[in-house]
Formats: sequence, structure tokens, C-alpha cells
Amino acid sequence: MCLAVKSPAVADGPFAEIDIGAGTTNATVFSILSQFRDRRWLKDRLGFFGAHSTPVGMDALDDAIAKSENHSEGNGVDYRGEEKRFVLGSASVYQDVLSGIRDAYVSAYQRGFRKFSIAEASSFRNHQVFITGGGSLLPAVTERFRKHASNYSDQLKIRKLDVPLDFWDQNGKRVSQEDLTFLAAAYGLSFDAAEVPEAA
Repeated sequence: MCLAVKSPAVADGPFAEIDIGAGTTNATVFSILSQFRDRRWLKDRLGFFGAHSTPVGMDALDDAIAKSENHSEGNGVDYRGEEKRFVLGSASVYQDVLSGIRDAYVSAYQRGFRKFSIAEASSFRNHQVFITGGGSLLPAVTERFRKHASNYSDQLKIRKLDVPLDFWDQNGKRVSQEDLTFLAAAYGLSFDAAEVPEAA
């Protein structure tokens, strides 16, 4: 989340971040916090409230696609990167996987809720959501995170991380928006330790 803290496009406030990888989905509920310094408010800290990981990710979704296409289990790798071609319908084979992916966020929120003050509980009713990893490229997956973990009626806003102007690949080209979903952590790791936001 170093990228979000450094980006002028992202204000302080409550957020969730869900990283949907190949074998796992990892979620955290946190706030970007500001401090008044040098006569202005500066984003400089992260406050983490809850986190959770589930052993369900894009591998499981690819296996579900293979199963729905009447291929034996284990052939899911044949569908890697091709998931957008398939309608992920209401069949239980899909719903079980999509629910497992969402469970990481719901569990992280529930763990965080126990630590919220009254003001934090109120602000997290409308938190924004960052989604990274391969699953972030699939609308059928990301749309499930518009619904709040506590099932409030208001829809949550899904945020995209903006590609930083100073993020280039080894060929001298700016990193693309699609590649950023896989490289956001690498960007954060490029900062000197003194520049990394303090985290509690």
C-alpha cells in the first residue's frame, strides 16, 4: 500500500485491499492516516485493523472452469489468462470458489471490526476497496467486492491504483495498468526504509 500512500490521487481514509493471487486470496482492512506537519496535512501512516488469507484463488477458479467445460480436474492451468472468455454463472462450482475468494475480505473485516472505535466503525461503512493480483483483471470476481462485508445496502467503490510516473520496466517502457496489478508490491519495495509509511 506504499503506492496508495504516495499517490496524490488517493486521499486518506478507510480502505480494504484484496490481493487475489494464484493459490490464495489475502485481504486487509486498514486506514491511510494523515499528520499535520509543516503547516499541512500529509499522508504518512497506515493503521491496520484486520487481515485474513484463504487458500482459494485463481487456480481454484481455473479448475472450476475446467470442470464446467468437462475437463478433468487439474487442467485448470489451460485456462490461465483466458478466464474472461467464460461466463461464470450461478453453478455451485463457481459460487463456491467466488465465495471462498470473498471470504478473505469478510474475515479481515470482521477481525478489524472488533478493534474499531465508534468513529472508525462509522467511516468503514463506506470504505473503498483496492484489488490487486490476477483476479483483479476479472470483473466477475471484482464485482463481488462492491458489497460490504456487513451487507450494507450502499455499494463500495472499487479503486484502481494509478501507475506512478517513475515506474518503468527493464526495457525502458512505463509499466502498464495491467502489469501494475502484479507489481504494486515491487514498487513499494523500491522505497528506502525511511520513506516507507509507518504502520501500526
